[in-house]
Amino acid sequence: MNLKIVSKDSIHVVGVEYVGENKNDEIKEMWGQFNAIMNTISNQQVPMKACYGVCYMLPEDTNPGTFRYIAGVETKSLNDIPQGMKGITIPAGKYAVFTHKGKLDTLHQTYANIYSNASISDANWMISSSFLSSIRFFTKSMFNFS
Repeated sequence: MNLKIVSKDSIHVVGVEYVGENKNDEIKEMWGQFNAIMNTISNQQVPMKACYGVCYMLPEDTNPGTFRYIAGVETKSLNDIPQGMKGITIPAGKYAVFTHKGKLDTLHQTYANIYSNASISDANWMISSSFLSSIRFFTKSMFNFS
């Protein structure tokens, strides 16, 4: 898996939200649930190229280890969000992009690789520089269900 630093325009993502520590692999289960209902999102960007995993925290999230995660798709706006789903605007900026290709049940391996030294060895310069504080992370997922 290669780390890719890109400049992105802002995008809207709508999907299902998880709040917690993912101690029991809840995010993997959430992706399965999302895939079953993603067609209910009416204003998806067409053609859909990927699903997005967006990890973020809000100022009121004060419990260490707890984070928010949306499994979603890019939409044209945050209008008409289906009941039970959330929307978020990812601001324009520089991002570290990791692409997961494969089956849903291997998604945890992608995340493990993101945080292991092996996956970021190409970007060790980034860890010791001030550039790290100016980038954001998200995953772009292309699942193979066969």
